[in-house]
Amino acid sequence: MSLEPLVLQFEGVLSPATFVADVVRPFARIRGGPAPEGVDPADHELNIWREALQTGAFTLNAPRDVWRNLKRWKAAGRPLIAVGDISARHLSLLLGFTPHGDAGAFFARVLGPEAGAPDDPATWRALAPAGVVVSDRPSTLEAAQAAGWTALRFKRNDGATLDTVAP
Repeated sequence: MSLEPLVLQFEGVLSPATFVADVVRPFARIRGGPAPEGVDPADHELNIWREALQTGAFTLNAPRDVWRNLKRWKAAGRPLIAVGDISARHLSLLLGFTPHGDAGAFFARVLGPEAGAPDDPATWRALAPAGVVVSDRPSTLEAAQAAGWTALRFKRNDGATLDTVAP
């Protein structure tokens, strides 16, 4: 018997809620400026992020409970999926650079907005018939529930950790 997927929202669950908006994007604007003519702006931004991560200019400071629980869920055979407000390529890059190592290696899939709107039940139905989603966003949780998923509201700012999420 295979376990249902566990979907973890990047913003607010795997990272501080405003990490991309407050740290990563401002850094890219200051350091990289606009994309040169003929270069896709998303590729330009991704290259700036990659260089910054590789040189240690910034890193994804995922809370310690994230790393501990990714190991626990992976060992239990739980398929893990990361979802975020940024493209899957950008999200995969960020997950690859944490102080604890490559968190991206734990995920079977990494999805960005190109996979569908998280507040649309059809997005969840297309992902899997059922699963568990952990998010701090009411609209995401409501859509997942409408699609037959289990929805767990997570409020890191209230001191929550992922230790209570069953494997």
